[in-house]
Amino acid sequence: MKKLVAMLLILSLMGCDKSEGEGGNSSISGNVTIQQWNNTFTVMSYEAEAADYDVFIVYGDEIGYSDKTETDYNGDFKFSFLREGDYTVYVYSKVVSASAINGQAPDEEAVTQLVSLGKNDDLEIEDFTVLNN
Repeated sequence: MKKLVAMLLILSLMGCDKSEGEGGNSSISGNVTIQQWNNTFTVMSYEAEAADYDVFIVYGDEIGYSDKTETDYNGDFKFSFLREGDYTVYVYSKVVSASAINGQAPDEEAVTQLVSLGKNDDLEIEDFTVLNN
């Protein structure tokens, strides 16, 4: 009887289809750089690594973000222990628009990257550049 229960447990675990998300051996890492502009986005005062900047990830086709992390002092981030699958990584950036150029508060938009991970992938994605004023 114990052997039958053990075999059924093993078979049920083998048959589970794991979707994107935590629990794997893959990771996604990258860097965020910030450009500081004046109020009308006509003069950039500096560009630097974005320390303590929020980076979001969406597992598969979930609605809303699934997890978030912050960049370190070098602007680097990493999402670890991910399963094989598709992910969206994004940050928010100010948008150069007519309202911002006219001195009104600038809008923000998500800057996204779509990523496909295989098993045991350690993927470094393209750097994000975000605007601030």
